[in-house]
Amino acid sequence: MSDETLFRIPGPAQARLIPLDIREQTGPSLDVIKSIHRGSDGYVALSSKQGGDWQEIGAFPLNREQLVIPSLLDHLAVDGYFGLNSSFGTSRRKVGTRSVWKPIPDDHPEFGNVTADWPRAEILTEAPVYSEINKQTGLPWPNHRSETLRWLNVCHVDLDCYKVGLSVGDTLGAIINMQDAGQLPPATLFARSGRGVWAFWYLLDPGNPPEGTVRIHNADHDQFTPQRASKRAVAFYAKIQRALADRLGHLGADLGALDGVRFAPVPGTVESTTGTRVEYWLQGAHGHGFAYTLIDLAAALGVEMQATAHPIIEAALSTPATNAALAAAGRKGWEALNGYLLADFRTLINLRGGGFAAGIRHRALFLYAVVLKRNKMNRDEVYQETLKVASRCQKDREGHGIHHREVSEIVRQAFRSRTRGLRNAHLFADLQVTPTEATYLSHIRPDQRKAPPVPAADVVASRRAIILDTVKRLGRVPSTREMAAITSDRGAPGNFTTIARDYQALGLKAVKGAGRPKKATLF
Repeated sequence: MSDETLFRIPGPAQARLIPLDIREQTGPSLDVIKSIHRGSDGYVALSSKQGGDWQEIGAFPLNREQLVIPSLLDHLAVDGYFGLNSSFGTSRRKVGTRSVWKPIPDDHPEFGNVTADWPRAEILTEAPVYSEINKQTGLPWPNHRSETLRWLNVCHVDLDCYKVGLSVGDTLGAIINMQDAGQLPPATLFARSGRGVWAFWYLLDPGNPPEGTVRIHNADHDQFTPQRASKRAVAFYAKIQRALADRLGHLGADLGALDGVRFAPVPGTVESTTGTRVEYWLQGAHGHGFAYTLIDLAAALGVEMQATAHPIIEAALSTPATNAALAAAGRKGWEALNGYLLADFRTLINLRGGGFAAGIRHRALFLYAVVLKRNKMNRDEVYQETLKVASRCQKDREGHGIHHREVSEIVRQAFRSRTRGLRNAHLFADLQVTPTEATYLSHIRPDQRKAPPVPAADVVASRRAIILDTVKRLGRVPSTREMAAITSDRGAPGNFTTIARDYQALGLKAVKGAGRPKKATLF
């Protein structure tokens, strides 16, 4: 898209027309990517698949659009992918190790027990070496995570239409029919990626001026600047994403591909599994497409907005509609719960780049295997799915991944486990879910129960002093109910169970029947 091309004035209500220059895609092109990433700063994360493995290419800076490395397009020629939403900054990666001399620690098994008369000895160890630049491409390493997003450029849905027996043409026709019937806001772009279809809705920030530029949070906004990725915006974005997927669920919408850090195929790249070139199509007239604010999309999709709600509560995804076929078959509720847990697991795995961190990877893989088993997968299927995730887990400090024998043992333990329930709060803690990640999950939630209030230490001490004084004065240990009345009268209230705990702490034991009036006799 050339710099001379100017955006057109806003079109109909709930949509503004923006100019898009989409040429024939005979090879990987950055033009469409630049039209999606319309922010004044930030980075575009680029990656590719090589032999089925995810390879990071780098982060393309938005404020230096003139920078195009000649070899960059070669890296994206086959199975090239780009992040749909812009990242705030870059990161670094471990690229090797180097030998360094370090003081021997006191707890070293062989050389640590040195006497005070010895000079402080050193030992040769390996230290990690980090780099901020991918030497193959010359681009900085991306820092593309949910909590580091800068701009929300598009809403998107990945339609695996072939999984529900539909062709690309049937799927596009169904979407057009839904748009004409007012069931779906018109999409901006479509992309054909092999056997599936992507649909995109361009986003605008509601603070954009009608013309000219304005400074908002240290960034220049014109009338077509994308949505700022604030915490509340990301939370609301998650609800919009789920609403779009629910509308398109019958067309094979991938519920595990709704996160804000999702990658899409680069325009013009070759999809290796089918050998076809990825094509992007504009829906609009005269080279213009539609764009929306999140509020506009919410109104079109009937998504409820709560302006005063807490961001995490506001971001909670709506419960998916009950599958009519399963309900008719009389499936039990726990089966539906297992399906929800599996959907949350896959969403979390996608958010974390396909795997888990080194500190929790074994526990997370075990829980994942248990959930797969409870969704009626056989042992071999569970092994294959778990092995796929294990291969993308973070390596430990020594650079070791998870061996396939470890995966076999994890699966064996999962099938031996007799765990009947997986509490959502326990999963939330074991998987170390962040508040941002929680916005994309529907059932793995933190424990919302409030802990009982802890009484002030001076109140407890005062009440127990009254108890000891009362016992000394009466020469006996009253019942807990009688003592509760005494302490309440003296300004240290507590019910009989509280007094019982005080008795236990003080080593006192009430005499059975003490203080109880004697029964009246008939004679």
